[in-house]
Amino acid sequence: MSAALYNAQTNYTDYKGQAVELKYIYMSKVDATNSVSDGRLSGTYTSSSRSPHAAPSNLGPWFIAVDSTANLTGQIEVVAWGRAIRG
Repeated sequence: MSAALYNAQTNYTDYKGQAVELKYIYMSKVDATNSVSDGRLSGTYTSSSRSPHAAPSNLGPWFIAVDSTANLTGQIEVVAWGRAIRG
C-alpha cells in the first residue's frame, strides 16, 4: 500500500505543480464511498497524519487521502482511498 500511496501522491503533486503533503481521513466504507462519489466528506470521520498502511485501530477502517491543506468542510479532491491496514 505504501507504494500505491507514494505513486498517488507523486501523480497529485505533478497535477498541482507543487509539493503536496497528504492528510488521511478515516471513516466507514459507506461514508468513504459517499465522500469520494460526492467530493465532500460525509458521515462520521477522523482526520490524521498517520498513514493507512499502519493506521491505529481506533480510527475508521477506510481512508481517504487529501491534500493536507484541503478545506474539509468544502469540496475535496481525493488523492487515494481504500481500506486501511491496522498497525
